[in-house]
Amino acid sequence: MQFIKKYKYALIAALFAVLLIILLILFGKSGGGESVLSEDVPESKPVFSEVRPTTEISEIPESKKPDSSVTSTDNYTHTTKAPQSYPVHIESTAETTEYTLPKTTAAQTAVKPQTEKPQTVKPQTTKPQTVKPQTTRPHTTKPQTTKPQTTASVPEKPQYVNSCILTIDCRSILENMDKLDNDKHSLVPADGVIFSGNVGFNEGESVYDILRRVCSENNIQLEAAYTPAFGSSYIEGINNLYEFDCGSASGWVYKVNGSSPGEGCSSYLPKNGDSIEFCYNC
Repeated sequence: MQFIKKYKYALIAALFAVLLIILLILFGKSGGGESVLSEDVPESKPVFSEVRPTTEISEIPESKKPDSSVTSTDNYTHTTKAPQSYPVHIESTAETTEYTLPKTTAAQTAVKPQTEKPQTVKPQTTKPQTVKPQTTRPHTTKPQTTKPQTTASVPEKPQYVNSCILTIDCRSILENMDKLDNDKHSLVPADGVIFSGNVGFNEGESVYDILRRVCSENNIQLEAAYTPAFGSSYIEGINNLYEFDCGSASGWVYKVNGSSPGEGCSSYLPKNGDSIEFCYNC
């Protein structure tokens, strides 16, 4: 806006100059357009040839000239003055019509001939196809090595020299189920016997060694602790039944041939044919 206010007089003068140039161009086209076309383009001649009227002109006496002041028709009368410049009477005339073609402008006559450019067709060059020779490699068959089948060897049961009867029971808990925790009722078998069977052992194995091997082979939980005061292992729990689970004086004790040996189970060495019993005492 500041630019327009500053140069408004210059802009108005430029606008008037442009309008003046446009008017001069339009006036030049309207005044000299026809002269240019008339000089360039010749006038077209009529298509048909001239036909001159064949008339016989004769002088008519004044007595026979018709009264040109009055002309009568069937319905009305019309008075006209006869022209004085035509003293002749035309008896017969041949009407001729001349037809002239419209003038053609230079813009319409100047028709540029259409020149078609020759189409250049590029020759197609086909490259020769090179066929590579197929080289067949000899098939080398690897010798099949058959691995010797190894059959899983089943460990043979050790042969023991001596044997004994081992029993693990908790029948005393059946008479004191009200003292046992409710979460451990399912750990007590219906007859109270956890394990009973004839097992083998070798010379030098203790009662604890026989118990530990049997629980490991039959997936029975066993937990024991070594007590240096007695120089032996103390059984804390078998089949998740621990001391004090069924009363303040409850726990595991062992017997050999129905009586207590008086020493720890890891110190006592059984004899062939002994009857060993681990029972839970309430």
